[in-house]
Amino acid sequence: MRYGEVLASRLTSQRAQDIVKGTGKGMILAKISVKYIRPVTYPDTLLIGTRPVLPLQGSDRFTLQANIVSLKQQALVATADQLCVSYDYPALTKCDLPRDLKDEIEKSGAGAGAGAAP
Repeated sequence: MRYGEVLASRLTSQRAQDIVKGTGKGMILAKISVKYIRPVTYPDTLLIGTRPVLPLQGSDRFTLQANIVSLKQQALVATADQLCVSYDYPALTKCDLPRDLKDEIEKSGAGAGAGAAP
């Protein structure tokens, strides 16, 4: 969710509202896969770094990779792959990624190291 909010902040206010509120054209989570590496117990704080996988996987989808690190353990505790699909909420169907959104996703991935947020 935070990746989408940060990404939205780099776009026009209308596109940002479309992404954050799920109106107009935005993105939707189609699939997520989490690999648990180490157990986490309360209390702890987790840091989550997310980046898009480049090149993007076609005109309507992209994958986000996340690394989840425990502050208490000072270790990687999980990784995740999230398949996101561009979605036209009023039409209730997938659509091509809007050009401005695609450009920002590619920019955030080009400058990101492993696990970095946009």
